[in-house]
Amino acid sequence: MTVISDTSPLSALAEIGELSLLRQLFGMVILPAAVLQECIQEGAPAALRQWAFTLPDWVISDASSVRIPSADFGLDPGETAVIALALEAPGPVLLLMDERAGVAVARSLGLAFTGTLGLLVRGQQLGLIDFETAVAGLRHTRFRFTEALIAHARRLLA
Repeated sequence: MTVISDTSPLSALAEIGELSLLRQLFGMVILPAAVLQECIQEGAPAALRQWAFTLPDWVISDASSVRIPSADFGLDPGETAVIALALEAPGPVLLLMDERAGVAVARSLGLAFTGTLGLLVRGQQLGLIDFETAVAGLRHTRFRFTEALIAHARRLLA
């Protein structure tokens, strides 16, 4: 399976010190060039910027040749690049994406996706992290979620 990440899950995981969860879950993750640019821009969390400047060997960021679709999805460059790469990838693809607009476009195109909380649920299910500790950490970051979404995630773990 090809796993392609947008910036938001990377940012959230960086802020709680859990970026290695992606390697544990998927082995390899692809970042389009536009996502890498968002990760290193001024204003990105310091932990994310540091990680992006010294990408680990399990991250592939060589997608600058991907053709951006002519359709205007109304998304930011990172989300657009993630979706464009997914549409061109052979075989099954999983998008890591949190923003509602991007998720809506991915859903409309029939693309599989999960967000930060879905990653944390999967990590808990596999015994890689403690979900409650990770969520407590997210409460002190820029990541925004509703209590209803947390309750849904907890039901998945029950």
